[in-house]
Amino acid sequence: MTWLGGSRSFICLIVAAGCYRGAVLSPASAGCYALQAPSWSEAHERVTGMRALPGVVALDTSNLGEILVPRAWIDAEPREVSARLRLESPPWWHVGDSLITDWSSPPHWLRDDSLIVVFQGWGGSVVGYLGRDAPGFLGTGFLYPRDLAKEVGSVPLRLTPGACPRDLVRKVIQGP
Repeated sequence: MTWLGGSRSFICLIVAAGCYRGAVLSPASAGCYALQAPSWSEAHERVTGMRALPGVVALDTSNLGEILVPRAWIDAEPREVSARLRLESPPWWHVGDSLITDWSSPPHWLRDDSLIVVFQGWGGSVVGYLGRDAPGFLGTGFLYPRDLAKEVGSVPLRLTPGACPRDLVRKVIQGP
């Protein structure tokens, strides 16, 4: 009897896992994009530790959604850099030049027309909240930690469909 009960629980778990879809990158969003951050400056570099953001990113539908960056970008930076694609977000509010995030609330999945890209340098990060702007994406990158970025503004970001370089790699940030 114990085996039968355990077996039912196992089967229910497998069925539930198969039904769980979560956040996935829309196939229409997959591909390579030129990344423009025209207002990137030395002040942004001081906060994040990144000389520049990658000039190209690839949005990949594998593993529910990943971001790939050129190996040349990673190699050109003096210290460790990485990137992450997020398809979920806790509730947030845009206040002035800041984004206030409610980390105590559960995250919600983003719609097919939105995504979050995170670029991490040795000193901080840029979190870009992007919405569909045919044929690419348009949004704002907020700098963290905010206490270091008080005097530095956010960064307008644009993703425009473009060519894929041969040296794309997955360089993922661990954590939220």
